Amino acid sequence: MTVITLAIPARAANESRVGKMEKTGLVWTNQDLKRRRSQGLVSVVGPSASLHDAAPAALPSPDVKTRDPEWYAERATKLRGELELRHAQVAECRQALEAPGV
Repeated sequence: MTVITLAIPARAANESRVGKMEKTGLVWTNQDLKRRRSQGLVSVVGPSASLHDAAPAALPSPDVKTRDPEWYAERATKLRGELELRHAQVAECRQALEAPGV
């Protein structure tokens, strides 16, 4: 009985601390993070800083194609063909509207 009587106050003291733990902020320095990362204790999501420091790959300018005279010639030919098709469709529609009995 004495053992139980001694254990109850000790347990009650532990339970009260668990429910009322204070949250303290911890400030990590860059040196701390580097050390912990090397130990495998820190996981970083996203690209590493070295990727941001690298020079971006040279991408072709989007207007390179429009500077080519051959591109304009091909585009003009295609558009002329579409325009002729549309004119023919309009002419057919006009004839259908002007036809007797419509």
